[in-house]
Amino acid sequence: MDTESNWRCHLCHSPRRRVLARLAGKDGRPYWAVRCAECGLLCADPMPEMSLLQFQQVYSENYYQTGWRDRGEGYLDPAKVASMEQEARDQRLEIERRTGLSTGAILDIGCGDGRYLKEFQQAGWKVAGVEISEYIARLAEKRLGIQIYSNPLESLDLEPEQFDLVRLKHCIEHLADPRTVLQKVAQILRPGGYAVIDTDNAGGLRSRAENSIRRLLGRTLSRSIVKCLTGKDLDTKYGRLSPPIHLYSFDLSTLTRLLDEVGLQVLYSLRPAQGHPVWFPQLGRYRCNPLEVLFRLVDDLGGRFDRGEVLVVFARKPMAQG
Repeated sequence: MDTESNWRCHLCHSPRRRVLARLAGKDGRPYWAVRCAECGLLCADPMPEMSLLQFQQVYSENYYQTGWRDRGEGYLDPAKVASMEQEARDQRLEIERRTGLSTGAILDIGCGDGRYLKEFQQAGWKVAGVEISEYIARLAEKRLGIQIYSNPLESLDLEPEQFDLVRLKHCIEHLADPRTVLQKVAQILRPGGYAVIDTDNAGGLRSRAENSIRRLLGRTLSRSIVKCLTGKDLDTKYGRLSPPIHLYSFDLSTLTRLLDEVGLQVLYSLRPAQGHPVWFPQLGRYRCNPLEVLFRLVDDLGGRFDRGEVLVVFARKPMAQG
Protein backbone atom coordinates (compact mmCIF):
# COMPACT_ATOMS: atom_id res chain seq x y z
CA MET A 1 0.00 0.00 0.00
CA ASP A 2 1.13 3.56 -0.73
CA THR A 3 1.26 5.85 2.28
CA GLU A 4 2.27 9.38 3.21
CA SER A 5 3.93 10.22 6.52
CA ASN A 6 6.72 12.29 7.96
CA TRP A 7 9.06 9.91 6.18
CA ARG A 8 11.11 11.30 3.31
CA CYS A 9 12.99 9.21 0.78
CA HIS A 10 16.73 9.44 1.31
CA LEU A 11 17.25 9.59 -2.45
CA CYS A 12 14.45 11.68 -4.02
CA HIS A 13 12.87 13.16 -0.85
CA SER A 14 9.37 12.03 -1.80
CA PRO A 15 6.97 11.50 1.16
CA ARG A 16 5.21 8.67 -0.68
CA ARG A 17 6.22 5.14 0.16
CA ARG A 18 4.90 1.61 -0.20
CA VAL A 19 4.92 -0.41 3.01
CA LEU A 20 6.08 -3.95 2.19
CA ALA A 21 6.49 -5.77 5.49
CA ARG A 22 6.66 -5.39 9.24
CA LEU A 23 10.05 -6.41 10.61
CA ALA A 24 11.28 -7.32 14.07
CA GLY A 25 14.73 -5.78 14.33
CA LYS A 26 17.55 -7.83 15.77
CA ASP A 27 17.98 -5.00 18.26
CA GLY A 28 14.50 -5.69 19.63
CA ARG A 29 12.92 -2.67 17.93
CA PRO A 30 10.11 -2.68 15.32
CA TYR A 31 10.83 -1.62 11.73
CA TRP A 32 9.09 -1.51 8.37
CA ALA A 33 10.45 -2.50 4.99
CA VAL A 34 9.39 0.32 2.66
CA ARG A 35 9.89 1.21 -0.99
CA CYS A 36 9.77 4.78 -2.25
CA ALA A 37 6.75 5.17 -4.53
CA GLU A 38 8.66 7.64 -6.71
CA CYS A 39 12.23 6.37 -7.22
CA GLY A 40 11.92 2.78 -5.96
CA LEU A 41 14.57 2.92 -3.21
CA LEU A 42 14.13 0.03 -0.76
CA CYS A 43 15.01 0.72 2.87
CA ALA A 44 14.16 0.19 6.51
CA ASP A 45 12.02 2.64 8.44
CA PRO A 46 12.80 4.14 10.84
CA MET A 47 16.56 4.37 10.67
CA PRO A 48 18.11 3.12 13.91
CA GLU A 49 19.22 5.83 16.31
CA MET A 50 22.34 4.38 17.88
CA SER A 51 25.49 5.91 19.28
CA LEU A 52 28.91 4.95 17.96
CA LEU A 53 29.36 2.73 21.01
CA GLN A 54 26.09 0.93 20.28
CA PHE A 55 27.12 0.37 16.66
CA GLN A 56 30.44 -1.02 17.84
CA GLN A 57 28.56 -3.41 20.10
CA VAL A 58 26.48 -4.62 17.12
CA TYR A 59 29.66 -5.30 15.11
CA SER A 60 31.32 -7.15 17.94
CA GLU A 61 33.68 -10.11 17.99
CA ASN A 62 30.67 -12.42 17.86
CA TYR A 63 29.43 -10.77 14.64
CA TYR A 64 32.68 -11.51 12.82
CA GLN A 65 33.40 -14.92 14.30
CA THR A 66 29.96 -16.48 13.80
CA GLY A 67 28.25 -14.31 11.21
CA TRP A 68 28.99 -16.33 8.08
CA ARG A 69 26.16 -18.07 6.28
CA ASP A 70 28.18 -20.77 4.53
CA ARG A 71 28.56 -23.11 7.49
CA GLY A 72 32.03 -21.91 8.41
CA GLU A 73 33.41 -20.27 11.54
CA GLY A 74 34.04 -16.74 10.33
CA TYR A 75 37.65 -15.62 10.59
CA LEU A 76 38.49 -18.84 12.45
CA ASP A 77 37.61 -21.05 9.47
CA PRO A 78 40.77 -21.99 7.47
CA ALA A 79 38.74 -22.68 4.32
CA LYS A 80 37.05 -19.27 4.60
CA VAL A 81 40.40 -17.58 5.18
CA ALA A 82 41.88 -19.17 2.05
CA SER A 83 38.82 -18.20 0.04
CA MET A 84 39.00 -14.58 1.23
CA GLU A 85 42.68 -14.31 0.36
CA GLN A 86 42.02 -15.58 -3.16
CA GLU A 87 39.03 -13.25 -3.46
CA ALA A 88 41.17 -10.28 -2.40
CA ARG A 89 43.76 -11.11 -5.04
CA ASP A 90 41.20 -11.59 -7.80
CA GLN A 91 39.34 -8.40 -6.93
CA ARG A 92 42.53 -6.31 -6.86
CA LEU A 93 43.46 -7.54 -10.31
CA GLU A 94 39.97 -6.88 -11.66
CA ILE A 95 39.84 -3.41 -10.10
CA GLU A 96 43.25 -2.54 -11.56
CA ARG A 97 42.17 -3.83 -14.96
CA ARG A 98 38.89 -1.90 -14.98
CA THR A 99 40.31 1.39 -13.64
CA GLY A 100 43.68 1.31 -15.38
CA LEU A 101 45.34 1.99 -12.01
CA SER A 102 48.32 -0.13 -11.03
CA THR A 103 49.27 1.76 -7.86
CA GLY A 104 48.21 4.76 -5.81
CA ALA A 105 46.37 5.43 -2.55
CA ILE A 106 43.32 3.40 -1.54
CA LEU A 107 40.84 3.88 1.31
CA ASP A 108 38.72 0.87 2.26
CA ILE A 109 35.55 1.85 4.13
CA GLY A 110 34.44 -1.04 6.33
CA CYS A 111 37.81 -2.71 5.91
CA GLY A 112 37.17 -5.56 8.36
CA ASP A 113 40.40 -7.22 9.44
CA GLY A 114 42.36 -5.62 6.58
CA ARG A 115 42.67 -8.79 4.56
CA TYR A 116 41.69 -7.08 1.31
CA LEU A 117 43.81 -4.00 1.96
CA LYS A 118 46.78 -6.26 2.66
CA GLU A 119 46.58 -7.50 -0.93
CA PHE A 120 46.79 -3.92 -2.24
CA GLN A 121 49.56 -3.08 0.21
CA GLN A 122 51.67 -6.01 -0.99
CA ALA A 123 51.11 -4.84 -4.58
CA GLY A 124 52.65 -1.44 -3.78
CA TRP A 125 49.58 0.63 -2.95
CA LYS A 126 49.44 3.12 -0.08
CA VAL A 127 46.57 1.87 2.06
CA ALA A 128 44.20 3.26 4.69
CA GLY A 129 41.05 1.87 6.25
CA VAL A 130 37.91 2.86 8.13
CA GLU A 131 36.31 0.32 10.46
CA ILE A 132 33.98 1.25 13.32
CA SER A 133 34.29 -2.17 14.99
CA GLU A 134 37.04 -1.72 17.57
CA TYR A 135 37.59 -5.47 17.72
CA ILE A 136 38.19 -6.02 14.02
CA ALA A 137 39.98 -2.66 13.52
CA ARG A 138 42.69 -3.78 15.94
CA LEU A 139 43.17 -6.96 13.90
CA ALA A 140 43.47 -4.84 10.76
CA GLU A 141 46.09 -2.60 12.35
CA LYS A 142 48.11 -5.65 13.33
CA ARG A 143 47.80 -7.09 9.83
CA LEU A 144 48.71 -3.87 8.01
CA GLY A 145 51.04 -2.12 10.44
CA ILE A 146 49.06 1.13 10.12
CA GLN A 147 46.42 3.00 12.10
CA ILE A 148 42.81 2.23 11.14
CA TYR A 149 40.23 4.99 11.59
CA SER A 150 37.55 3.80 14.04
CA ASN A 151 35.14 6.71 13.59
CA PRO A 152 32.58 7.07 10.77
CA LEU A 153 34.05 8.47 7.54
CA GLU A 154 31.88 11.59 7.57
CA SER A 155 33.32 12.63 10.95
CA LEU A 156 36.97 12.30 9.89
CA ASP A 157 39.10 15.34 9.03
CA LEU A 158 40.71 14.02 5.86
CA GLU A 159 42.59 16.04 3.27
CA PRO A 160 40.56 16.43 0.05
CA GLU A 161 41.65 14.71 -3.17
CA GLN A 162 44.16 12.36 -1.56
CA PHE A 163 42.89 8.95 -2.71
CA ASP A 164 42.96 7.35 -6.14
CA LEU A 165 40.56 4.60 -5.11
CA VAL A 166 37.88 4.31 -2.43
CA ARG A 167 36.35 0.92 -1.77
CA LEU A 168 33.00 0.14 -0.14
CA LYS A 169 32.81 -3.63 -0.09
CA HIS A 170 29.34 -4.68 1.09
CA CYS A 171 29.32 -1.61 3.29
CA ILE A 172 26.84 0.90 1.85
CA GLU A 173 23.81 -1.18 2.86
CA HIS A 174 24.88 -0.80 6.52
CA LEU A 175 24.97 3.01 6.46
CA ALA A 176 22.12 5.07 7.92
CA ASP A 177 23.12 8.05 5.75
CA PRO A 178 24.80 6.79 2.55
CA ARG A 179 24.46 10.14 0.77
CA THR A 180 26.62 11.95 3.32
CA VAL A 181 29.23 9.18 3.17
CA LEU A 182 29.36 9.28 -0.64
CA GLN A 183 29.65 13.06 -0.60
CA LYS A 184 32.73 12.63 1.58
CA VAL A 185 34.02 9.95 -0.81
CA ALA A 186 33.69 12.36 -3.73
CA GLN A 187 35.57 14.99 -1.73
CA ILE A 188 38.56 12.82 -0.85
CA LEU A 189 38.92 11.26 -4.30
CA ARG A 190 41.41 12.79 -6.70
CA PRO A 191 39.97 13.91 -10.06
CA GLY A 192 39.89 10.79 -12.22
CA GLY A 193 39.80 8.56 -9.14
CA TYR A 194 37.32 5.71 -8.65
CA ALA A 195 34.83 4.56 -6.07
CA VAL A 196 34.24 0.80 -6.33
CA ILE A 197 31.07 -0.32 -4.57
CA ASP A 198 29.67 -3.82 -4.23
CA THR A 199 26.44 -4.47 -2.40
CA ASP A 200 23.27 -6.54 -2.52
CA ASN A 201 21.11 -6.07 -5.61
CA ALA A 202 17.47 -5.28 -4.83
CA GLY A 203 16.65 -5.93 -8.49
CA GLY A 204 18.06 -9.47 -8.57
CA LEU A 205 15.93 -12.25 -10.01
CA ARG A 206 16.05 -14.18 -6.75
CA SER A 207 14.94 -11.22 -4.64
CA ARG A 208 12.08 -10.49 -7.01
CA ALA A 209 10.98 -14.13 -6.93
CA GLU A 210 11.21 -14.36 -3.13
CA ASN A 211 9.27 -11.17 -2.57
CA SER A 212 6.60 -12.09 -5.12
CA ILE A 213 6.04 -15.45 -3.39
CA ARG A 214 5.91 -13.70 -0.04
CA ARG A 215 3.19 -11.36 -1.29
CA LEU A 216 1.27 -14.20 -2.92
CA LEU A 217 1.26 -16.49 0.12
CA GLY A 218 0.85 -13.78 2.71
CA ARG A 219 2.90 -13.11 5.81
CA THR A 220 1.66 -15.94 8.01
CA LEU A 221 1.90 -18.79 5.50
CA SER A 222 5.22 -17.72 3.96
CA ARG A 223 6.71 -17.24 7.42
CA SER A 224 5.61 -20.70 8.52
CA ILE A 225 6.90 -22.45 5.39
CA VAL A 226 10.32 -20.78 5.52
CA LYS A 227 10.65 -21.39 9.27
CA CYS A 228 9.77 -25.08 8.84
CA LEU A 229 12.02 -25.74 5.82
CA THR A 230 15.03 -23.54 6.59
CA GLY A 231 14.82 -22.38 10.22
CA LYS A 232 15.08 -18.74 9.05
CA ASP A 233 12.82 -16.07 10.51
CA LEU A 234 11.12 -13.89 7.88
CA ASP A 235 9.99 -11.54 10.63
CA THR A 236 13.54 -10.14 10.81
CA LYS A 237 14.23 -9.58 7.10
CA TYR A 238 12.75 -8.56 3.78
CA GLY A 239 14.94 -9.53 0.88
CA ARG A 240 18.37 -8.38 2.01
CA LEU A 241 17.01 -5.84 4.49
CA SER A 242 17.64 -6.89 8.10
CA PRO A 243 17.68 -3.85 10.42
CA PRO A 244 19.65 -2.64 12.22
CA ILE A 245 22.35 -4.40 10.14
CA HIS A 246 21.22 -3.96 6.52
CA LEU A 247 19.29 -0.70 6.20
CA TYR A 248 19.18 -0.16 2.42
CA SER A 249 18.90 -2.34 -0.63
CA PHE A 250 19.88 -0.61 -3.88
CA ASP A 251 19.35 -1.61 -7.47
CA LEU A 252 21.43 -0.25 -10.35
CA SER A 253 19.02 2.62 -10.99
CA THR A 254 18.87 3.93 -7.41
CA LEU A 255 22.60 3.54 -6.75
CA THR A 256 23.50 5.21 -10.06
CA ARG A 257 21.19 8.12 -9.23
CA LEU A 258 22.72 8.57 -5.78
CA LEU A 259 26.28 8.48 -7.13
CA ASP A 260 25.40 10.93 -9.90
CA GLU A 261 23.93 13.36 -7.38
CA VAL A 262 27.16 13.44 -5.36
CA GLY A 263 29.26 13.96 -8.49
CA LEU A 264 30.43 10.43 -9.30
CA GLN A 265 29.74 8.88 -12.70
CA VAL A 266 29.11 5.15 -13.05
CA LEU A 267 31.31 3.90 -15.90
CA TYR A 268 30.94 0.16 -15.42
CA SER A 269 28.54 -2.13 -13.59
CA LEU A 270 27.72 -5.81 -13.31
CA ARG A 271 25.12 -7.84 -11.44
CA PRO A 272 26.50 -11.35 -10.88
CA ALA A 273 25.00 -14.12 -8.78
CA GLN A 274 26.24 -14.90 -5.32
CA GLY A 275 28.85 -17.57 -5.87
CA HIS A 276 30.62 -15.52 -8.57
CA PRO A 277 34.30 -16.52 -8.27
CA VAL A 278 35.55 -12.91 -8.12
CA TRP A 279 32.80 -10.79 -6.60
CA PHE A 280 31.06 -13.16 -4.19
CA PRO A 281 32.76 -16.56 -3.82
CA GLN A 282 30.64 -18.81 -1.65
CA LEU A 283 31.93 -21.95 0.03
CA GLY A 284 29.63 -24.96 -0.09
CA ARG A 285 27.16 -23.06 -2.25
CA TYR A 286 24.79 -26.00 -2.63
CA ARG A 287 25.39 -27.64 0.74
CA CYS A 288 22.21 -26.26 2.25
CA ASN A 289 18.54 -27.07 2.62
CA PRO A 290 16.55 -27.87 -0.57
CA LEU A 291 14.58 -24.60 -0.56
CA GLU A 292 17.77 -22.55 -0.35
CA VAL A 293 19.33 -24.65 -3.14
CA LEU A 294 16.32 -23.83 -5.31
CA PHE A 295 16.65 -20.10 -4.72
CA ARG A 296 20.40 -20.21 -5.31
CA LEU A 297 19.72 -21.84 -8.67
CA VAL A 298 17.31 -18.99 -9.42
CA ASP A 299 20.12 -16.59 -8.54
CA ASP A 300 22.48 -18.46 -10.88
CA LEU A 301 19.95 -17.99 -13.66
CA GLY A 302 19.66 -14.31 -12.86
CA GLY A 303 23.44 -13.94 -12.97
CA ARG A 304 23.49 -15.29 -16.51
CA PHE A 305 21.30 -12.35 -17.57
CA ASP A 306 23.01 -9.69 -15.41
CA ARG A 307 20.25 -9.93 -12.79
CA GLY A 308 22.11 -11.65 -9.97
CA GLU A 309 21.97 -10.82 -6.27
CA VAL A 310 25.24 -8.85 -6.24
CA LEU A 311 25.61 -5.31 -7.57
CA VAL A 312 29.07 -3.95 -8.46
CA VAL A 313 29.66 -0.43 -9.76
CA PHE A 314 32.79 1.48 -10.75
CA ALA A 315 32.12 5.23 -10.40
CA ARG A 316 34.65 7.87 -11.46
CA LYS A 317 35.20 11.41 -10.23
CA PRO A 318 35.39 13.70 -13.28
CA MET A 319 38.70 15.28 -14.19
CA ALA A 320 39.04 18.92 -13.21
CA GLN A 321 38.02 21.32 -15.94
CA GLY A 322 40.93 23.06 -17.67
